[in-house]
Amino acid sequence: MALNGIDISNHQKGLNLASVPCDFVICKATEGTTFIDKYCDDFIRRALKLNKKIGVYHFASGKSSGKAEADFFLGNVQGYIGEAILILDWEADAVKKGTAYAKEFLDRVYEKTGIKAMLYSYNNCINTYDWSAVANAGYTLWNAGYYAGKKEMGYNAKAPLKGGTGAWSSCAIYQYTDSGKLNGWSGHLDLNVFYGSEKEWDAIAGNKEEKQYMFKPLTCRAGDKNTSVLLLQEILKARGYYEGALDKAFGKQTMQAVNKYQIERMKRGKKLGNGKGDGICGQDMWEDLIAI
Repeated sequence: MALNGIDISNHQKGLNLASVPCDFVICKATEGTTFIDKYCDDFIRRALKLNKKIGVYHFASGKSSGKAEADFFLGNVQGYIGEAILILDWEADAVKKGTAYAKEFLDRVYEKTGIKAMLYSYNNCINTYDWSAVANAGYTLWNAGYYAGKKEMGYNAKAPLKGGTGAWSSCAIYQYTDSGKLNGWSGHLDLNVFYGSEKEWDAIAGNKEEKQYMFKPLTCRAGDKNTSVLLLQEILKARGYYEGALDKAFGKQTMQAVNKYQIERMKRGKKLGNGKGDGICGQDMWEDLIAI
């Protein structure tokens, strides 16, 4: 079995996922330690509403450390961990840093989430550098190789693999063209095939049959702006505590909602924060929110 899908970023702003045929969508989330793709959250939420499988990737800059880039990535995709495949995009200037930098990123993601992220890179890089430590550690591969060059095409789940897969015996995903043409979008798209079922996708993402959060959410307090805050806002809104915008910004309305939740729960015997409602969503409150 195979799934057909696309990978997109801010370069495809305006794309309507309801009009473009795909089994899965992989979106750019972050780059380096400063860039956040502002279109990622909307693309992912739309994809989930359409029951599509999802992935999120970090474009490595190679300008700091694998650990620093991984922490930045995880701080901005917390709401999707356990549901989206987590991916390191390894190309451009980052390649000069060597495979150890990439492995440091992947190891850090595993350390913080218990999930083995996937490595994306182009075929020449996969076959030129020694990736044995990464492959032997169990990190799967998303390989890019354009067997037909720039020829326009639609999906081809049986696309011939260009070149080998280096240290890996095979790849989980194959990006076989950046000149894809699909209904619903006038421009070119990257087209991919995932060699597996939806359950196998979920297994790589770390998604258990019983819903589990496979991460430690960040503590959220006034002034924060990240995906952990977005997840907090979504949960509190769904439960009637929050009426503001889903904007990832922990402002006055978010604090009031957190306070209201804490006070109500404490009335029922659950002590959260400082026991009086401190307006901070720490690990105790996250555990309480997720358990309900």
